[in-house]
Amino acid sequence: MNRLKKIAAAALAAVVLAGTTACSGDVSWAAKKGDVTVAPGVYIFSIFNAYSSAAYQDGIDLSKSILEQQIDGKDANEWMLEEAANSIKRIFLINDKMNELGLTMTDEELEAASKAGDNVWSSYSSLFSSHGISRASFDLLYGEIPAKNRKIFKALYGKGGSKEVPEADMKKYIEENYTDFSMIGASTYKTNSDSSTSSGTPDTTNLTDEEKKELQQTLQGYVDKVKDGSMTMQEAADAYKEYAELDTEQLISNTVNLETAGFPDELNEELGDMEAGEVRFVDLSDSVGLYLVLRKGDIAEKSAEYLEDEDRYFEILSNIKGEEYDNAMKEEVAAYTGVTFNQAVIDKYQPSIFNDAFQPVSSTAASSSAGSTASSSGDASSQASSAASSAPEESSASSGE
Repeated sequence: MNRLKKIAAAALAAVVLAGTTACSGDVSWAAKKGDVTVAPGVYIFSIFNAYSSAAYQDGIDLSKSILEQQIDGKDANEWMLEEAANSIKRIFLINDKMNELGLTMTDEELEAASKAGDNVWSSYSSLFSSHGISRASFDLLYGEIPAKNRKIFKALYGKGGSKEVPEADMKKYIEENYTDFSMIGASTYKTNSDSSTSSGTPDTTNLTDEEKKELQQTLQGYVDKVKDGSMTMQEAADAYKEYAELDTEQLISNTVNLETAGFPDELNEELGDMEAGEVRFVDLSDSVGLYLVLRKGDIAEKSAEYLEDEDRYFEILSNIKGEEYDNAMKEEVAAYTGVTFNQAVIDKYQPSIFNDAFQPVSSTAASSSAGSTASSSGDASSQASSAASSAPEESSASSGE
C-alpha cells in the first residue's frame, strides 16, 4: 500500500469510526446505509468540493500544490478525504431528519432544486463529466441536499417549529441591524448621443459647473418640499423624472443591512448620521457621480412588513439561527454512524484526480487574489475555480440560494 493509500485508510478510519468499509473491486456504488445507496459520482463531486474548499483555508499558499500542504494540522489529502466522507454522511443524516420531521420534497421543489444548478452545469459539464460526475450526482449535492437542508432548518426554527424564533426577536434583530431608506439619484454626467466609446457605449461627460448648480438647486427644492410635507418622496421622484426627461422609475427604496449591502461608505455614513424621517441632499459626485435626495425611514415601522416576504423571513431567520444550526449539524455529522463506504471507490477517486483542475498559480497572482484556485494557463483550472465559487456552501442553513 503506497503512502497515498495509507493516508486514505487513516482518514476513513477516523471519519467512519463506527461504520464499515467494503473492500471489493466493485466501483458501482460509493456508500450505503439501509436501502439508500450513493453513486460514485456523488462521492467524486464531494472530493471536488473538498479540493475547492481547501483552497480557501487559512495558511494555504496557492502558488504551491495544495496537496503538498497542511490544513488544520493534517495533510491536505487527509483533510479532503475527511471532508468528502462527511459530505456523504451528511446526505444520509439529512434524509433521516426529513423522515423524522415528516418532511417531503414536492416535484416542484425538486425541479426548482435541479434548475438552481442549470447555469453552473451548462458552463462546467465537460469538467464534471470527464471526472465521472453525472448531472444526477451534481443535482443531488448542488440542489437537492441544500434544498432539504433549508427545509429542515425552516421546520425547526420557523413558525410552529420546535425551536421557533419568536417574531418579536426577529423584529428586534431587524431594528438593530437594518436601515430603511429611499432615495432619488441624479447623475452628474450627461450622455452624448452623437458619439460613443471604442466599445460602442455612449460617450459621457461631466455636467458643467452651471448645470451642476442648477441640478443641485432643483434637488434641494425637492428636499425642502419633502421636509415641509408639501411633497412626498414619490412625488419628488416623479418630478425629477419629468425634469430629467427620463422613462424609468426614479425612486429607489431599500431595507438592508448596510454592513453587507455594498453601498458606498459615504452613503452609509450619511444614513448612520440621520434620524428617522430626516431628508437630505447628499453629494456623491466625487465617488459615484451622483447627487441624492435621501430620506431615512423608521425601521421600527418596516420590520413587520419586511418579515411578510418569505425569502426575507428566511434571511433573518438564517442570520439569527444559521450558525447555531450549522454547528449542531456538524456535530451530528461527526457522530453519525452506520454508513458503509466502498473502499474501492475511495482508492480509485483520490483528490489527486483533480490536480490538473487546481494547478498552482504564480506567487504574484496568489498574493493578489487569495481564494482563486485557477491557473490562467489551464482551461480546466479556470473552470474548476469558477465552478467552485458558484457552488453552494453545504453546511449553511441558507445554502444553495
